[in-house]
Amino acid sequence: MTDRLQPQELQQINLAIQVANVMSHSLLLSLGREYLGQSFKKSEYINYFPPTVGAVGNPYFLHLKSIDDSKVNSLEEQLTALQLSFSACHNLGGDNLVFMINSDGSNNHVYLGTRSRNTDFVDNLQAMLKGNLPGTELELYLPNDSQFKTQIEEPLKQFNYPTAITGIPSVNLGYSQIDRLLRSLEGSPFSYMVIAEPMVETEVNQIIYNLRELLGQVSSLSKVTLDENFTKTISEELQRTVTNSRSISSSTGGGKSSDIAQYMGTLIKFASLGLEIAYPQHLLAVKIGAIAAEHIIPDIAKKWSETLPQSSTAETASTSDSQTTGLSKTTGQTLKREYINAHAQGAEIHIKEYIKRFEQARSLGSWNVGVYFLGEDEKIAQRGANCLKGMFSGEKSTLEPLRVHKLYEYHKDSSNGTLYDLRDFQQPSWELIDPQNPQQPLDHPLGSAFNRLTTPLNTKELSALTNIGYS
Repeated sequence: MTDRLQPQELQQINLAIQVANVMSHSLLLSLGREYLGQSFKKSEYINYFPPTVGAVGNPYFLHLKSIDDSKVNSLEEQLTALQLSFSACHNLGGDNLVFMINSDGSNNHVYLGTRSRNTDFVDNLQAMLKGNLPGTELELYLPNDSQFKTQIEEPLKQFNYPTAITGIPSVNLGYSQIDRLLRSLEGSPFSYMVIAEPMVETEVNQIIYNLRELLGQVSSLSKVTLDENFTKTISEELQRTVTNSRSISSSTGGGKSSDIAQYMGTLIKFASLGLEIAYPQHLLAVKIGAIAAEHIIPDIAKKWSETLPQSSTAETASTSDSQTTGLSKTTGQTLKREYINAHAQGAEIHIKEYIKRFEQARSLGSWNVGVYFLGEDEKIAQRGANCLKGMFSGEKSTLEPLRVHKLYEYHKDSSNGTLYDLRDFQQPSWELIDPQNPQQPLDHPLGSAFNRLTTPLNTKELSALTNIGYS
């Protein structure tokens, strides 16, 4: 006998493998936020929501005028200095960090600031920058200062074509990528803006927890083991039976059946009478039984007694000889097959790298970062965004590639909410939505920090986006 998987069982296994493939592949698309790769004109999963509450506090900015290059040994030292400065300001009142470069085509002006009820954030940031980057010359611009209006507010109003860049930047210590951007766009007015919202430790811990939960689920899908059992049975049997028998019988007739019939009728009548006395509620049944005893039973008994012999003699002799011999042999074989789910294994690697990143971010400080490039026209906006994408793409970007989003495609008229938000130094409120219910936000598997046109980054990655080289 051979024990093989039936077609129905094979169909169920194939279905399970296909389900695992779909789940793993979907998870990879979610972790890499592949849905952000399509044009906003066609996207059904993300939408702009006007801010419900106005910005809190006033904008304060530090104008970075110069740094003494002779006191800075390398770009890595500059990057570390920025990282230390940002880390010190990470949770200072929960204020957002705003890095901005405004260029008129000839001169580039660099600013670091925030929106707050007081100047504590920029005061602390100024002290940290001077301590970590010796020779730094900074100037504080308050909202009512003329420089604030002429160098920050007015230039922003001429850039009506905003783009956003999402994804994980790679840190290149060999050269300042922002310096490359400035050289590539020399002669073209633009504004480059980075808005970083500090993420509290509990939020980062929740992301790590969600990642570990996903890792446990994906690990169970990465491999399917199938056992096929083959069994063979050989059976031989020998049986011999010898039987001898002899039978003698004789009978003689005689006698009457009236005694038997009368006995049975009397017995049933007494039984019926007893029922009538003990159970009067069964009176109808008792009467029927009496009628049967009187008329039906005697006739049946008569016919039955006529067939009975009055006497008989029988003699029987029998001899039997039986012998059985048997032989049985069973052999078995088990074949193991493993189906490797490459999608699930890829998701495992992806999740483990994410866990490593956020464990580092928990100690360095984590930020939800929006990167924006604004130009006077569509051509400059597209060129600047593509430069940023090319300059910051690298090994780290494999987890989530850098993508350019043409925000000006969504609304080109004067009601462009993205421009209003950026001119107010706020993150534009772009969020994932349910296509069937556009007013209902759609939660990302890792948490709400991934629902927007921002990217959770650690302080080192944020520093790379703001490290201009100061040359």
